[in-house]
Amino acid sequence: MTTLHVSAHGLRREETAGFIIDRPYGLGNFLLVRFHSPMEVLTGQGLVLAEPGCCVLFSPGHPHWYRGRAGAWVNDWMHLEGGAVAEMAAHYTLPLDTLLACGDTRFLPRIFEEIAHEQHHAEDNWEEAVELLVRQLLLKLGRSLGDSARRFSPAEAQHLPALRALRRQVHEQLARRWTVGEMAAKIGLSPSRFAALYQRFFAISPINDLLRARLQHAENLLTNRAMSVSEAARQSGFASVHYFSRVFHQRIGCAPSDYHRRGKPQLLQSAKDRGGP
Repeated sequence: MTTLHVSAHGLRREETAGFIIDRPYGLGNFLLVRFHSPMEVLTGQGLVLAEPGCCVLFSPGHPHWYRGRAGAWVNDWMHLEGGAVAEMAAHYTLPLDTLLACGDTRFLPRIFEEIAHEQHHAEDNWEEAVELLVRQLLLKLGRSLGDSARRFSPAEAQHLPALRALRRQVHEQLARRWTVGEMAAKIGLSPSRFAALYQRFFAISPINDLLRARLQHAENLLTNRAMSVSEAARQSGFASVHYFSRVFHQRIGCAPSDYHRRGKPQLLQSAKDRGGP
């Protein structure tokens, strides 16, 4: 049984110059609006100026009043019904009736289109699919709000997309002989500046992050009995099997050969049988 319903939505709807949304008593449902144009918006904090990219999640009964500040204006909107909306907003730290200065919201059109697809095709369990998509939308809005408003200065935040893309590339190419200097050069930063920003964004140094990703990949490879320890080390980016074995034992708690033979669940159970943690 779903606890959320999308009753209507619009993507990149253009309104004429001078057009105003004026609903003194709001609606009986939630309204999510994202603005593509400079706007004046009435929120719980009074009349505020909204820049392109800002969002508001209006609660049922809250007044709606907004208009473009210059000429025609464009917005995305979605009407949401059900008690789950307030619960999701609270869970993902999205304040209601407040102008939200969100960061990157390029994900929004795709989710709108997937919701429309589910509603129009009405395949099995489509209502549940719509609810999951709305949850994903609110989760991503919460993340976007966090990226733009939490701990990063504008000078730092401008590098965040590039570092995220680089981190994904590094994690997808673990066998490559990465160095901090090479990573930094890829996005035009000095090694020291790169390392400092990496630590700020991901709460781990680039070298430790790379080592952790390599060990996680090695663990997965070693669950395959047909994979040798030396090949797992090579594919995970370790040039030396001896170094791999030493680091694996330090971080995972057993030799890779033991992990390969018995697997992690059995090793942990054996430790418990011996009175270990």
